[in-house]
Amino acid sequence: MNSGDVKVMGLVVPAHLIEDIRVSVGRGVTVTIPADQAARSKDLWRGISQKCLFQLTSTGHHTASGPAPTIVTNTVDTSGLQNRLQALEERNATLEEESRLLRQTMTETAGQQQQTLDTILAAVQAGGGSVQHIYHGGSGPGVPREELADGSAPQFIPDEIKPTDAETRIDTVSEESESGVSSVAERLRKLRQKQ
Repeated sequence: MNSGDVKVMGLVVPAHLIEDIRVSVGRGVTVTIPADQAARSKDLWRGISQKCLFQLTSTGHHTASGPAPTIVTNTVDTSGLQNRLQALEERNATLEEESRLLRQTMTETAGQQQQTLDTILAAVQAGGGSVQHIYHGGSGPGVPREELADGSAPQFIPDEIKPTDAETRIDTVSEESESGVSSVAERLRKLRQKQ
């Protein structure tokens, strides 16, 4: 085999025909194309690029239209991954502890608020009982307040509601009931005269 010769193997069933040089290559069959024919044949190279033909090297190894494949070996630094894993596990443990403490604090606060609400409700249901402490903000006791509504009359209402120097006069006018439009017109005329 000459160094310029091209060795190809057929990949299609039943065979691939290289038309411009009139060579038929069957599937799985290896054919050597002389260098002068390979140089002038466009159909040979078109068949290789369309994957109808597979180009082989003279040593029996095939060559593709690109560079030879390389074997890549992965070298991973496992010590760095172990350190990162340990840091993440420590952070996870810290976050779980913070979450537990927050839940405990929320439960205690809710219990205190419920106790305060129960005390206020019991005082309201007692009806007239005095509430000693009112809590503001849910964190602690506020200033004790006196009962605002103890049942007594407010101080700004006078003892006598009716003024002593006022006179009231109510005039009543008796009218006879008349029917018809004329009676309505007569009453309207009387009212206008009074004004």
